[in-house]
Amino acid sequence: MICVALFGFSSMLCGLAPSLPLLIFFRVLQGAGGGGLAPSEQAILADTFSPQQRGQAFALYGVAVVMAPAIGPLLGGWITDNFTWRWIFWINLPVTLLSLYLVNRLIERRTFAIPFVFMFVLGFMFYSTLVLIPQYAQTLLGYSAVLAGEVISPGGFALLLTMPLVGFLITKVDARWLMCVGFFTLSTAMALMHTISLESSFRYIMWIRVYQMAGLSFFFIPINTFAYLGVAKGENNDVSGLINLARNIGGSVGTAFVGTMLARGSQQHQAYMVRHITPTSFGFIAQMARLEPFFHGNVQAALGYIYNELQRQSAMLAYLDIIEVIAVMCGLTGSLVFLLGKMEPPKDGPAMH
Repeated sequence: MICVALFGFSSMLCGLAPSLPLLIFFRVLQGAGGGGLAPSEQAILADTFSPQQRGQAFALYGVAVVMAPAIGPLLGGWITDNFTWRWIFWINLPVTLLSLYLVNRLIERRTFAIPFVFMFVLGFMFYSTLVLIPQYAQTLLGYSAVLAGEVISPGGFALLLTMPLVGFLITKVDARWLMCVGFFTLSTAMALMHTISLESSFRYIMWIRVYQMAGLSFFFIPINTFAYLGVAKGENNDVSGLINLARNIGGSVGTAFVGTMLARGSQQHQAYMVRHITPTSFGFIAQMARLEPFFHGNVQAALGYIYNELQRQSAMLAYLDIIEVIAVMCGLTGSLVFLLGKMEPPKDGPAMH
C-alpha cells in the first residue's frame, strides 16, 4: 500500500510538473513506488495460493505484466493526441485509489514487521530512560547510587501491578486501543519528564517513572500478541528470537544515543552560554558581587563556582533535549498502531515471551 500510494502521489506530481527537471525527478519517485510493487505482489501470490495453484496464479499475473506494456503506449498516444500529456499520469489516480481500497479489504496483513518496529522503539525508550534517570540523579542532583536506584525502583512495581490488568483486558478489548493507551501514557510521561530541573524532588521524579512504567504494560503485551498472529507453530522460535533481538538492539541504540547526545548537547549548550558570560555582562557582574562575600573575596573560587554551575545547567539542557527527542519519537510511532489489522481477542489469553 505504501508503494501504491507513492506511485499514485508521484503520478499526480508528474502531471503537475512545471518543468522538465521536475518531471524527471517525479518520474524517479514514480519508479521507486512502482519498483516495490512486483516483489510484494509475487510474495502475496506465493503466500495466498497452495503449491498446486501457484502455476495458474503466476500465469494470470504474467498476463497482466505482459499486456500492460503493450496497451500502455497505445493508450498514452491516444490521450496525448486528444487531450494533454498530463492525463497520461493523472489517469493513474483512480486506479491508485481503487488499488488501495482492494488491498486494504482483500489482502490479509502479515503484521510482524510493525511489532518488530514497536519493540525496537520500546527497547530504545525503556533502556535509554533507564540510563538517563539515574545518571541525571547522580551527576546533577548529587544522589548516591542507592538513592538513584530507589528513584526508579517503584516503576518496576507499577509494571508488576499493571501487567495482569492488561493481560485481562486484552481478552476483552481491541489490542490496538490498548496500545493507544500505552502510547498516550508514555508520551505524556515523557512530556512530564521534560519538566524536570535541577530543583526537582525525589518524589516528583519517582512518580513520573511510575506513570511511565504503568503505560509500558499497555504497550508491551499487545506487541507480543500481534507478533505471533498467523505464525505457524514451527516458526514461533524465530519470532521469539527476532522480537527479543529488536528489543535488545533498541536498547543498545538508545543507550548509545543517550551517551552521545549528552556529551554533544552539553558541549553545545555550554558553548552558547559561555558567549553570554563576559566581564561586562550585567548578570556576570551581579553574580560575582553576590559570590565574592560568600567566598571571602576569593575571585578564583567564585569563578570556579560559576563554571561548575554553567556545566550543570548545560548538562540539564542536554538531558531535556534527549527527553524531547524520545517523546516525539514515541508520539510519532504511535501513529503506526492502526496499520495493524483488527485482532480478535484471543480465547486462550495473550501470547507472551
